[in-house]
Amino acid sequence: MNSEFSFTSLMQLVKRNFKLLAVLAIVSALAGAFFSGPTFIKPKYKSTMAVFPLNIVPVSIESETEQVQQFFLATSIKDSVIKNFDLYKHWEIDEEGDKAAYWMDLEYQSNVSISRSQYESVVIKVMDYSPDTAKLMADEILKQYNILVQRFWRSKGEEYMIAASRALEKRSKYIDSLQQRLEVISKEYGVIEYEMQTKEVTKSYYEMLRGGANDAKMKEVSLMLDNLKNYGPEFLKISTLLKEYMFFYSQWVDKRDNFYFETQADLRFYNLVEEAKVAVKKSYPVRWVIVLSTVLATLFLALILLAQFDRPKS
Repeated sequence: MNSEFSFTSLMQLVKRNFKLLAVLAIVSALAGAFFSGPTFIKPKYKSTMAVFPLNIVPVSIESETEQVQQFFLATSIKDSVIKNFDLYKHWEIDEEGDKAAYWMDLEYQSNVSISRSQYESVVIKVMDYSPDTAKLMADEILKQYNILVQRFWRSKGEEYMIAASRALEKRSKYIDSLQQRLEVISKEYGVIEYEMQTKEVTKSYYEMLRGGANDAKMKEVSLMLDNLKNYGPEFLKISTLLKEYMFFYSQWVDKRDNFYFETQADLRFYNLVEEAKVAVKKSYPVRWVIVLSTVLATLFLALILLAQFDRPKS
């Protein structure tokens, strides 16, 4: 009952003061339109860009998009944009003031937005009083992002390349020592191919036994059998190790070369989905919202005052 009575009373109050409320609505609408104009609120224009990650290798549990977003939010990018566009002067902030950095950071955050879309792209939105500047700032943010990621990637690549070079140096020394030992066994003991030599020398030895070869020849073959027995297993083991190490060595050479290529190449770390464009109409302020808010606020306040001072006589 109370709510029905209150609603009925409100409608009666509106009917009794309709002309006054209409005049107030028109006046407040005109005032809202006037004070939201460029004379009082300088219009801003928005430029939007969207990119997908490219050539990004996640270094933590973050996704590629999250990592790219972190790069875009880097302080170095913000500082470069502020410097390149002289934003202290452009946004009329006193660079010598005590809180200059605070006001600049506040203004930058209100004009530059870095967010992630539902499609896992990174969206860059830049607002400025000049549509051309807004577009150029978005392009500069993308440029500085690519420079930052390339610097980071090259730094990591150089670290990997140094590690690969050290690993190759150690393996090279070990391979050299294995080859030197094989040369000693081959030159001093005549072991060249363990399995084939063992088979052939053993066959020759038994043929000589059956044929009655002279002592000098038997002694030579027996010595060769002893050498194969004493140094053949070592020769076989070293040969196997040498093949394995040569295989790993070639793999590390490929890795080192890839790291070198990555540190020297001018890679692009984004796929441009939506290019920043020069806005043809302003994005701020939205005048109809301001006008509507002004009218509603005026009418609401007027109804409160009328309810207090314009009560119906009993």
